[in-house]
Formats: sequence, structure tokens, C-alpha cells
Amino acid sequence: MTKLIKPPTRFSLETCQDMYEKLKWEAQRLENGWSVYDSFNFVVTAHHLYLDWIENCGSSEIIEKKLSLPESAKMVMQTIIDLSNGNKHWQMTNENSLKRQVVTKVYEPVIWDWHAFYVTGPMVYVDCGDYRFSMGALMDQVLGYFKWIFEDGDIDFPPELQSQLEECRICPVKS
Repeated sequence: MTKLIKPPTRFSLETCQDMYEKLKWEAQRLENGWSVYDSFNFVVTAHHLYLDWIENCGSSEIIEKKLSLPESAKMVMQTIIDLSNGNKHWQMTNENSLKRQVVTKVYEPVIWDWHAFYVTGPMVYVDCGDYRFSMGALMDQVLGYFKWIFEDGDIDFPPELQSQLEECRICPVKS
């Protein structure tokens, strides 16, 4: 039996770099207002760039860098995947997706930090593991990972990205 082959149904996005440029464009839109619509678009683009595009059209160096992300960065990317799937589907029923899920709570747009109070206004916040991310902090982390994967000639993961992640760690409450 012959496998049916049909033409691609893409909008002139043909390479990982094309999709990475789209992600940066989505980030600019997100920074202009922090709406849930723009948050949605950013996480969906990041999700598919990470899981689909790199695997299918990335160079061996790009794939190697993706695979060498530290576990903490992989947790951040799983957060993106959770948010993307959780917003694309009314109810998550895929057992494998549910087993991998790291997001424990998504908050409606609020102001919970000085940056949101003085600069951005209300934005979505997300809890996963020991971390709480504003959409701005999550966006910065994800863009940093992709910048390292696509633009940085250094094979070593940038330590400043790990330091930025630690700033999002939820401090334990002392009793």
C-alpha cells in the first residue's frame, strides 16, 4: 500500500530559524500588552518549535544543544508545553501529557511583583514545582534558551539563565 503524500500546509515558514523569528515576533506582541491571547500565541509557537521543528529540520548542532539543556530548562519547556496543550484543548485527557505535566496552577492576570506594578500591568502567573513565573519571566527564560540554541556559538549552557531561573523560585514559608 502506498502512503498518501500531500503538500505542506505552512505559511512560508520553512526552517527552524523562520519559526524562531516568529517566536521573537510573538514575544514583541506579548510585551506590548501581556494579553492572554498573546500569551497563548507565544506558548503555542514555543511548544512547537521545541518539540516539532527542531527535531524535524534542525541541524545536528541545534538538536544537540536542545538535548543538552539542563533539567531545570527542560522543566521550563515542559511548562510551556503544559500551557500550550492546556489552552489548545478544553480538557487534557492524554495520559502521557498528564503524567509529564509540571504546571500546578495558572493565575488570571494579576500584579504580583514590582515589574508588573510599575511597568507591565497585570499578567498571567504560573506555578510549577518550586517556581512561580510571571509570563514576562517565563518569556525571558524561553527566549534565552532559544537564543542559546540558535544564535550562541558556545556549546556550554549560559549560567546567567540558571541564575534568572533561580529568581523565580518560590521562597519556602517559615513558620
